Amino acid sequence: MVKAQGLEHQFILNVLTRAEIQTVKMTTMIHDFLNVSRLEHGKMTLSLSQFSLKELMEETISEAIILAPNHLLEYSGCPDVELCADRNKIAQVLTNLLNNALKYSGSGTTVTIICQLANKQLRFSIADQGVGISKADQLRLFERFYRVNDQQTMQVSGFGIGLYLVAEILKLHGSSIKLDSKLGEGAVFSFSLPLA
Repeated sequence: MVKAQGLEHQFILNVLTRAEIQTVKMTTMIHDFLNVSRLEHGKMTLSLSQFSLKELMEETISEAIILAPNHLLEYSGCPDVELCADRNKIAQVLTNLLNNALKYSGSGTTVTIICQLANKQLRFSIADQGVGISKADQLRLFERFYRVNDQQTMQVSGFGIGLYLVAEILKLHGSSIKLDSKLGEGAVFSFSLPLA
């Protein structure tokens, strides 16, 4: 009887965990589509505020852990500083970059988030150990609805809007996304934001 209750408890826990994962994915997708629509109509605006980097990173990483329990997330060098930006949109940038890093990396691999301070700027880098991106695909990667189409990425779900939104949101903040990648050697996405 006790063993059966333990199995039932584990089953319920698994179902609730899967429901939470799907809810987070659906929420992210809805936000992405709404922001694409706003961009198309020239109605995406920034709501600037000062906020704690530490709190934002804790929230972003805790959500990523739910989505990818079989990956290792490393987080280093991020001081507790204040940023002046649109908190929700920067959260979306970080979420999209982390989700991509996790989706295109094999189970058990590490995704690393590094923050570095330099010249009153905070530089974010998200590095994965995934499949990497060819030079040809890198030229179009930030276009709306563009998806890499090869054997290694065919099974990965997506609409080709996440990185487009990342680039556009950063552009509104006066920043830009940088990419360093080779096929089979993973990818590093990076951007900078001014300190408050």
